[in-house]
Amino acid sequence: MTISETTRIELNGMLDRLVSKMKGDVLSAVLVSADGLELAHSRDEHGVRDQLSAGASGIASIARGLGHQLRAGAQRQSVIEWEHAMLFLVGVSDGSLLALVSAADADIGDVAYHANLLVEQVGEFMVAAPRHGTAPGQISLP
Repeated sequence: MTISETTRIELNGMLDRLVSKMKGDVLSAVLVSADGLELAHSRDEHGVRDQLSAGASGIASIARGLGHQLRAGAQRQSVIEWEHAMLFLVGVSDGSLLALVSAADADIGDVAYHANLLVEQVGEFMVAAPRHGTAPGQISLP
């Protein structure tokens, strides 16, 4: 998938607004392509952006594979809860993935609700975003 720098900046802003809106509950957010490359990210005050992108891609791949084996259908979202944080993975309509880390004491329903709202906006944005000279499923980096 190719996205312009303008699109990347818009998506970064969307992720920043989610993190700001959740007032400390959401610590970091990334948008990862279906092929596992980071497309956009929130401000990375906690230094976890690269690990979040790579880990989310790997976990989503495992979940997709298991879902296929179980004939469970498309993966919609996954939540992993640790002692000090939670990870939310939410699929976007174009095959990309929103991954966000929240505080362990965050309201899981509220975080999931806002993540899904953002996914709807990102999905519409990605469908409307201009594509520049790549074949379907091909990724080019700026």
